[in-house]
Amino acid sequence: MKNNISEQQKVILKLTAKGLINEAIAYELNVSENTIKYHKKRIFKILNVSSMAEALSFAYENSII
Repeated sequence: MKNNISEQQKVILKLTAKGLINEAIAYELNVSENTIKYHKKRIFKILNVSSMAEALSFAYENSII
């Protein structure tokens, strides 16, 4: 499962864990805010979770980030 998470999605998870909002993450990665929203939706689907808190918890517990 964790192999399906792209490197950019891992970066998004890490920046979210640091407390950055979508707008700040988009600025940091030089992409649109819609791109961040898309990646977060993909992360939820890949990890089979329904919130960012669940996604971050899963990612830490499974050494994804």
